[in-house]
Amino acid sequence: MEKILRVILAEWLESWVPELKPRDFDCSLVEGKVRKIYAFPGCRRAGKTYTMFQVMDWLNRERGIEKNRILYLNFEDERIPRETKTLTSLMPVILETAGEGELFLFLDEIQEIPNWDRWLRRVYDSYKDTHLFASGSSSKLATREIPAALRGRALSFEVFPLSFREFLNFKGIAYEKNLEYTERLVGKLRGHLREYLSHGGFPEVVLEEDPRRKKMIVQEYFRTIVGRDIAERYRIKNFQLLLNFLKYLLNSSYFSVYKAYNSLRSAGQKVGKGTLFSYLANAESVYFVYTVPIFSHKVKDQMAYPRKVYFVDNSFINFVGFRFSENFGRLSENAVYMELRRQQSMNPDLEIYYWKSRDGKEVDFVVKEGPGVKQLVQVCWDVGDPETKKREVRGLLKAMEEFKLREGLVLTEDFEGEEKVDGRRIVYRPLWKWLLGG
Repeated sequence: MEKILRVILAEWLESWVPELKPRDFDCSLVEGKVRKIYAFPGCRRAGKTYTMFQVMDWLNRERGIEKNRILYLNFEDERIPRETKTLTSLMPVILETAGEGELFLFLDEIQEIPNWDRWLRRVYDSYKDTHLFASGSSSKLATREIPAALRGRALSFEVFPLSFREFLNFKGIAYEKNLEYTERLVGKLRGHLREYLSHGGFPEVVLEEDPRRKKMIVQEYFRTIVGRDIAERYRIKNFQLLLNFLKYLLNSSYFSVYKAYNSLRSAGQKVGKGTLFSYLANAESVYFVYTVPIFSHKVKDQMAYPRKVYFVDNSFINFVGFRFSENFGRLSENAVYMELRRQQSMNPDLEIYYWKSRDGKEVDFVVKEGPGVKQLVQVCWDVGDPETKKREVRGLLKAMEEFKLREGLVLTEDFEGEEKVDGRRIVYRPLWKWLLGG
């Protein structure tokens, strides 16, 4: 065991971090007067490892930490046994390799090792000069589900696939926020938005140029998430049922256990409602899917109404779901949710809901901050159709009346402007501009 760990650490010290395309992460967040364990949870292949590499590079370049004081291990390395004694052996080997003094220890996919949380707690308590950083594709590393052993000792920074801003940076597209956009640049940004909505923001997929390979990569991600992160981790025996359920979700805007149950049963699948709830929780725990409840002050309403479902990346909807044509309405709504989710990850007071009136009028997103509703957001890709526009605005006005708001936001493909209706202000903004913070 110790020999394997020595070899892996030696290989790391020889290689160091690869060339990086920086993400929108403020590395100074990992330093402060109070010592913490820093966790980077997120979906597989979203960029957790490279975010940690970015922090390592920052520590070396900006804070002057010598490279031999910054160590990295990936617990998905097949040479590392997935046993608790692997962690027990680790600190003696590290001290033997690096010697005494301040250390920065980065641990990738640490949830692969049993009792990882108790080990982190022990090292945190016993080695005051060791700074701990851990990543994992499990919500057990997220602030809301952090294990009891680490509560109060850890800060989590959820890692997502690329935002539209990062997507443009990876593509080498220069833009400046809040400046006048030229006609040529607007056309270019709209074209890149369509690519972003269709192909998603997984870094490897964005950098790949061949559309066929993009699709193949995404489908392989899906198989790995379903097979390894969900089925293997949660010991699910009926793999085909799990696969069919997740594909059902990919083609749904809402999750209703009764509709899912009836749909799968009609397709010849033997399944119980409890199993479907369990599968959904498993998929949420590995950051594949997110669910949004209806806004209501009554908990029983939130439990009774269907939840809206969104996915960590649009590429799964486009390349894995049963797609007959690109639905930019749904893809744009999913992208808006993920952008709101990014904001929520850095602001624990932010809550995201959808709203529906008793007569069926609906608003896509109710953004609540603290005690009150902060914003209402409607996503309408094509406002050129009068009936579609009327429907979306009616829902928005009804919700504005209920929440006593004077302004509502409609995100569109390219229309920009505003109008007053019954004394209330409806703001129309192109999705590309909103995603860029404008």
